[in-house]
Amino acid sequence: MSLTSPDERWYALQIQPRLATLIRDALTEKGFECLYATYNTTREWCDRSVVRELPLFPGYLFAKFDTNRRWPVVVTPGVKNVVSFGRTPAAIPIEEIESVQLALRSSLPLQPHQAPTVG
Repeated sequence: MSLTSPDERWYALQIQPRLATLIRDALTEKGFECLYATYNTTREWCDRSVVRELPLFPGYLFAKFDTNRRWPVVVTPGVKNVVSFGRTPAAIPIEEIESVQLALRSSLPLQPHQAPTVG
């Protein structure tokens, strides 16, 4: 059963990073569409190479929901809050979500952008 409504929009959720896949799975079971963007990186050690899957947006997960029915989202264990401007949840334009999805489907190398340094 889908909770689809015309008022649903995409929002960024601040989450506990180590619980990201569990949060995504819980929200999906509740009927919400989610996007947890990851990329693969290779770590070289003396005796081997290991490919690891890491978050493209550490500490964040994207979910599509109606803000009037956000309670099931915010009470999901591991969800800290909905990214907001003041008390108003900040909707993400669908074009931005589609751009991330397109990048994830491409064969381009992905990695998070380094945060600027202060000063």
